[in-house]
Amino acid sequence: VKKPCPGTKCGKEKFDCSGAAQIVLNYTEAKKQEAVKVKLETNRKDWDSSETRLLAAPAIQFVTAASVLNYVSHRILMMYEKDLGKGNVFSQNHSLALAVFYQIANVVTEDWLICPSLRHFVSDCLETLASVVVSGTPGQAPKLLDILIQCPHLSPFLSAHFSPNINNNLEIVEIYRNICSMPDGD
Repeated sequence: VKKPCPGTKCGKEKFDCSGAAQIVLNYTEAKKQEAVKVKLETNRKDWDSSETRLLAAPAIQFVTAASVLNYVSHRILMMYEKDLGKGNVFSQNHSLALAVFYQIANVVTEDWLICPSLRHFVSDCLETLASVVVSGTPGQAPKLLDILIQCPHLSPFLSAHFSPNINNNLEIVEIYRNICSMPDGD
């Protein structure tokens, strides 16, 4: 197809065409990328199974355990609050609340955290117990570090409450030694 070239204008100047241009088009053969196709199919299957697992109702044993733990932890905190009102900071209820905190932290698995409602319960319960009981109690940082090392899936809930006593040199050295003895990548 021949078509006349009108040229181009730049301001008041007009530039004429220089003639026909030679344009070379290079094409490469299209190839199926089987590896990408397999990955896409695998990801789609994984997505479906993950979506099904996340949207499934939690198992009845998890719901029962969560409601019992919720009741027990709130009851213990109410008793501890009464002790605080009497000026008794390190009472038997304080020790009981610490024991319940560490017991819950030790038994919560990643299966609990898959379900959004159970994840909310776990985060609420552990954060409440940690902020009321663990954070204000001296000597809890090494124990909390052990929990964080054993249960890294709880770190989003417990890391904020890890506060070593900087006045206790032995505690700082123990924590530092534990952190240094961890394998690389942890």
